[in-house]
Amino acid sequence: MTPHAWHPFDEAEAAGTMAAFAEWLRATGRLKAADPALVAGWPARDNGAFSAAIAAFCGLDPTRTPRQNLLQPTGGREALVLHRAGRHAWSRDQLRCDRPALPADIAATLDALDWQGLVDIVSHHMLVAGTRPDDRLLWAGDPTDPLPYGALLPGATIILARDASAELAAAESARLLRPPPG
Repeated sequence: MTPHAWHPFDEAEAAGTMAAFAEWLRATGRLKAADPALVAGWPARDNGAFSAAIAAFCGLDPTRTPRQNLLQPTGGREALVLHRAGRHAWSRDQLRCDRPALPADIAATLDALDWQGLVDIVSHHMLVAGTRPDDRLLWAGDPTDPLPYGALLPGATIILARDASAELAAAESARLLRPPPG
């Protein structure tokens, strides 16, 4: 008997990345009975297989640096905005340069990412945060935490501010992104 396949609850869930990932896993045979609960527990059961699957799904290339992988989307659209003694913004093309004029702490954070760290932050944005290409995310955490930079891969804009607030999020037309608990 064939097990009952999972189906999204509503249109929002069906349009989400988790649903697309589950369908992709089924179609590729990587996890034939994929559903959100099974996918959520997969890293604890077999992190190597999960990491390989999320990397393939997201088009990550292990021969490229984490920074190169994160900056695949190109163009003049904003990628990173800082509120530090003024408002400074970088486009995707500016971030792709070898020496963008980024603050040293952010450049060091991007350069310190390893392959597993890259997979972890990208999978968080794709499967937990539901980050989309047109998102603007105001990060309410430490700018040296690599988590917000995973939003660069799907094409979102990251906004870093010393005092992230709901008011600043509204002014920037952004969604407030907080560090996960614990």
